[in-house]
Amino acid sequence: MRIDKRVLQAASRMRSPEMAPLVDWLRKERSDVLEMLTTFKPDGLQVLQGRAQQLADLLDLIERADKELVKLEGR
Repeated sequence: MRIDKRVLQAASRMRSPEMAPLVDWLRKERSDVLEMLTTFKPDGLQVLQGRAQQLADLLDLIERADKELVKLEGR
């Protein structure tokens, strides 16, 4: 999936010190969802798995945004 340059720039800004509380909160949310997966009833597992994956994808995008921008800009 190709990601828009503006999305990568926004994700890159998420790595700045002032955004650290939000990124930490996202990590905690993912951790909480993963923990819930161990005790949740089977009929709700897919919803929690999907939420955990969305959070993981967002955190991964934040982590790799700078590298993707460099590739996109051809530097």
